[in-house]
Amino acid sequence: MKKALLLTALVIFVAVSGGQAAASPAEGNVIGRDLLSVRDAWVAEALPGQSMTAAYLILVNEGDVDEELISVESEIAENLELHEMAQQGEMMRMRKVDLIMIGPGKEVALEPGGLHIMLIGLTREIREGDTVELNLLFESGANLTVSAPVRKR
Repeated sequence: MKKALLLTALVIFVAVSGGQAAASPAEGNVIGRDLLSVRDAWVAEALPGQSMTAAYLILVNEGDVDEELISVESEIAENLELHEMAQQGEMMRMRKVDLIMIGPGKEVALEPGGLHIMLIGLTREIREGDTVELNLLFESGANLTVSAPVRKR
């Protein structure tokens, strides 16, 4: 039933928009004048016995206004959080962040040792070669769905 409703909504959206704003998961979508896209997305294979891992990608804003990534959703984990690693004295510390800003005409890399997406409470084991769907939600109302391959760390 849920899939049928989503499919119906997608068909209506494409019919109303003439397909102009529709895009494949890897390409992103167009909201107003702003163009958001994602490239090089991947999820680190979880270590044995671990129920969390991280996702990495590059956010691209080809629009003319700031965009803010405010959350990520996926069926693969109970909780997804935006995080950053930062040097505090002689220690690297990880902390949760409320948003990730992508300036107009800029790219922001989510990468090991920096900004990243934590997948906490994995709902199943993921291995190299699997694919994880991530839905990125932006303050502007834009969202991007990305298929991220699972790779070894």
